[in-house]
Amino acid sequence: MSIKDDIYRLKHENCRARNSIANLQLTLLALCGGLLMLLVVLAKTNIDREHHLKELQYQINDNRDSMRRNAVRIVHLEQEDRIIRERIESDE
Repeated sequence: MSIKDDIYRLKHENCRARNSIANLQLTLLALCGGLLMLLVVLAKTNIDREHHLKELQYQINDNRDSMRRNAVRIVHLEQEDRIIRERIESDE
């Protein structure tokens, strides 16, 4: 009777061990899935951030070029203004 009890007890321990292993495997799979989702979100966020930074860099370059063109226009307008003022003064 003792051997039968031991066999019965060992079968149930084996079932509990299998259930524990299955639960651990499921937990590990869920953790891997969560980490994969986190990695995807981080990669997507990084890609979006890089695109935004590139857009900002293009805007900075465009603004810099516009400021240069405006500075050149201001210089030309000041020169024209000076020439016109000199003509007016010489005509008086």
